[in-house]
Amino acid sequence: MPSRAGPGGSGGSIHANACMFAPAVVCLSPTREGRTVRAPTAMDIRFTFLHSGESATGALRMQDAPMTCRAVWNALPVAGVCHHASYSGSEGVLILPKPIRLPPENATHCVEPGDVGFTWFAPGDAYGVTREFAEVCWFYDRDARPSMHEGPAPVNLFARITGDSSAFFARSRTMRRSGVTGLLIDRIGGPEAHEPIAYHDPAGEAPLNARRVVIGGSLLSVVATETRCMLAVSGDAGARWRALGELGSGNCGNVAVAQDAGAARRADLPQRADGMGVTAWATVGFEASGPIGLARVTLEPQPNDRPLVGWEPARQTGLVGSDPAIAVMPGGAPVIAYRSAAGIECALSDDGGVTWRGLRIPAAPEKAERPVPVPTQDGRLYCAFAMGRSGPRTCLTQVEV
Repeated sequence: MPSRAGPGGSGGSIHANACMFAPAVVCLSPTREGRTVRAPTAMDIRFTFLHSGESATGALRMQDAPMTCRAVWNALPVAGVCHHASYSGSEGVLILPKPIRLPPENATHCVEPGDVGFTWFAPGDAYGVTREFAEVCWFYDRDARPSMHEGPAPVNLFARITGDSSAFFARSRTMRRSGVTGLLIDRIGGPEAHEPIAYHDPAGEAPLNARRVVIGGSLLSVVATETRCMLAVSGDAGARWRALGELGSGNCGNVAVAQDAGAARRADLPQRADGMGVTAWATVGFEASGPIGLARVTLEPQPNDRPLVGWEPARQTGLVGSDPAIAVMPGGAPVIAYRSAAGIECALSDDGGVTWRGLRIPAAPEKAERPVPVPTQDGRLYCAFAMGRSGPRTCLTQVEV
């Protein structure tokens, strides 16, 4: 294997004395269940899948890899498209938008589930590497062994995932079949980000659009004419739609359902404990400013994995704006993001859509357009948006719930 010991060039170099914030020293110890516990005062990093909401916390290993900890900490938050490793077994990878050049530190190819690593490659360091890149990687099962085509490729172990990471690891595993998805890595215990986070998806592989609702292998969504919105289902990934019924006035909207950690595998829908079904929500509105409506959609589980779908006409929310998009928080509360005369806004209802309270968005530029709410399974909320009427959503900001 080619050596990666020696940063080359000067464009992306980060040195050990460049630390803006000094993370606390972390002491790690295994529990009987195999999980890792940590001191409660530790500064951590957090991994969040943006398209499905699972998250995990990683404790920095300052005693083992202080230079790598500082360099990665200073580069956060980062968001972009992550993928499953090709040669390394059970490994997830996020390539950093700007390369960080670091020499080996606490480097090894012998890893355990929960280990978090960093590596930097220069062009020609391995087969197929034509330009430099740096990545953060995590390992979620015992078969993991960081490798390239030529063989084992040591990584700098600088953090360890702590606590209950089962949902995050399960989602990591599904990337083997489902492909790339969006990931955010941010800080816990350090200064909060007061600027939007850039979302790096140069090839448009995992856009931050409103989440799709899948029922029995079919998509459930809102389709619209110039003036009316209808609830519709598609059995061919959105190529053709069959209208189920009218929801109300508008020319845009979407359907959303809570994506809890305990979501039922069957039909990809969370189900109530009494087996009586689940409530989804649909929003309808206009691409130009207008009243925003909300409709309740009922999904009743059936033995054939194709739930019965019921709905009611949309009622007015009292919100006025353009391009409304809805999501559902883990507890079932609907949240709507939209563009108003004041900028992008988010509103949440704690009483089934009867009343709405505005949520503060600390970092939202005036030119932000087409907002989409992005909830996480641990109750956080982000808003993705575009910088203009056209083009992908390339920015992300946290919303105060």
